[in-house]
Amino acid sequence: MPTAELLTIDGESLDPQLKALVDGVLRRFGERVDAIFLYGSWRRGRRDTMPDFYVLLDRYPKGWRYWLGRLLPPTVLMQKSTALRAKVTVLTTAQLVDAVTHDFHPYFRARFAQPTPLVYARNGTLQSLASDICRMSQQRLMETVSQCWSAGNLPASAIFWQTAFRLTYSAELRSESAAKIAELYLADIAHYDALHMAFAPVHASSGHHARWTRLAWRGRRLAGKLFSALRIIKSALTFDDPLDYLAWKVGRQSGVQLEPSDRARRWPLLFGWGFVWRLYRLGGFR
Repeated sequence: MPTAELLTIDGESLDPQLKALVDGVLRRFGERVDAIFLYGSWRRGRRDTMPDFYVLLDRYPKGWRYWLGRLLPPTVLMQKSTALRAKVTVLTTAQLVDAVTHDFHPYFRARFAQPTPLVYARNGTLQSLASDICRMSQQRLMETVSQCWSAGNLPASAIFWQTAFRLTYSAELRSESAAKIAELYLADIAHYDALHMAFAPVHASSGHHARWTRLAWRGRRLAGKLFSALRIIKSALTFDDPLDYLAWKVGRQSGVQLEPSDRARRWPLLFGWGFVWRLYRLGGFR
């Protein structure tokens, strides 16, 4: 099993429960692991959820589920310890670097622009690369969102970032309330305000076409919803109990509570579509 070069969050040792999950990931993928990030609401202090990890690999293991990940990253898996289970999102380092640098859709940039602590890196070079990925995600996301305003008219940080979250969520199959979006900003206000302050002078000298901006975001929404639907289908093949996870996730995000049938649980690809449709009709996602 690899020896962790970094198993801390902001200089503090990992919670033993999280460390057990990280150790499980390292046993699972071995020397393939380049880096592991902690992401999501668990990091923000929520304990009615499961930890989310992004795991970067230098190459995929053999197997059909990872073949699917080559076609449509990432691959979502479950990692269990004696005390917790975690969602583990897997892709290669090269895929992530390419996505945050070049993708038209903000799916990955929106995640890594948020505080995403690195809890493992195989070596110092990969630790530096992980920091570069976060910086590039922040820069590219702010550039994309800032095009909604004319040069020099960037709004206050709270408005900017809540607009960013609203736009990126609308480009996925997500249903997040204004209160939830505000909560996301307030949970890490110092992080977002510092990014906004550093970016404001850059925006003051930028130029763009408002009509193109509207068309671009419309394109991102259409493409994002398609990719989100395809990722849900793929998750039904790779994730343990995918419909129960989807029901729990949608319930947390939108308040819509619905249980899948036993038949849908057993054959999600055949009978899960009715369940997904009912979630949609109830407003679980858009």
